[in-house]
Formats: sequence, C-alpha cells, structure tokens
Amino acid sequence: MDLECLQADYVAKMRNRTRLEMSEIDACRRRMPSEALGSCLGLGTLGQRKLYKRMEDAAFVYRSIYHDHLQHWLKFLPPAQLLVLPSEALFDQQTIQPAMARLARFLSLPAEGAAVHSELLFRASTASTSSAPHENGREYISDAPRDVAAALTTFLCAKNRMLAELLSRHKLTADGEIAWLPQALAGCTKESGAVT
Repeated sequence: MDLECLQADYVAKMRNRTRLEMSEIDACRRRMPSEALGSCLGLGTLGQRKLYKRMEDAAFVYRSIYHDHLQHWLKFLPPAQLLVLPSEALFDQQTIQPAMARLARFLSLPAEGAAVHSELLFRASTASTSSAPHENGREYISDAPRDVAAALTTFLCAKNRMLAELLSRHKLTADGEIAWLPQALAGCTKESGAVT
C-alpha cells in the first residue's frame, strides 16, 4: 500500500469513529442524563484489560472529557486528596523536575536527597522520546482533518468549560497551569457543545 492510500484510510476511519462516538455520547446524555457517562457507554463493567483496550481503540472522545473523569473521582475523594498535573509537564525536560517535585510534596515524599532517584524521576518519559508503542509516544500517519478537529472542538467546548469550572471551584490547579484549556475555551460560545 502506498502512503496516500494509508492516509486516506486512516482519515476516513478517524472521521467515522469520531462522529459515531460523539453520537453515542449525546445519546447517552439524552437517555440517562444523571447516569455516569462511562456506565452508559458500557465501560463501567469492563475489567481493567478490556477497559484499557476499549479506551485505546474506541473511546478517544470519551477519554478527552476530563470533567467527567475528575467529577467521578470527586465522588470518592475530597479535593485535597487529588493532584491534577498536566501530562505535558512530564514530557518536557524543562518542566518535569518541578512537576515531579510537586508530586513528591503532595505525597509527603522527599523531592531531593539520597532517597530520590533523580536519574529516573527527572527524565522525560520515554513515551515522548521513543517510537515504541505507547499512547503518548505515537506518531500518526496523518493529522486530523479540519472538519474533524472543528467538530471535536465544538463538541468538547461545554465539557471543557465544566472542567475549568470544576478545577477552579475545587482549587485543583493554578490559573494557566493547564496551558491548552484557556485556548480551548477561547473559541467557545454558550451554545457550543452539541454535535451538529
């Protein structure tokens, strides 16, 4: 197969899967508005291995609804027992050390000294530097087409607004700590958030 054919196939599958998943999520919200979204999508009863596979292969829109996941954890833990770190901080040599030091402080562990293995803790994840299979280390054959990116932006807008409000209300992050969030919210309107 040539590259153009592979790219066209990848884009078609991405476009179809994204539309289908957004439709499934909307149907769940209409059918069971108070039900946990993961349960409505059939993810609540899966074992860890099957859940991970489903999240990897068929739930990439759902796993981007961070508000839903965070709200679920807040049902079981008080905000003081949660630490929200942007994953980007763990992939950059400039930000990994402060992020790991913050994690150590949160866990009441030393951030430096003989007990700390700096060569392990303060090195960017191999997922960001290696082509080995890993969710955050993947290279895709093509970028998302503009129509798919625009549909996702619109679909996730209201959910990202709820995430920003949840993070602020529970003081889970500092202003601007999640760099992509203000940018994602900048294009939002009050009406955004539904699939058209």
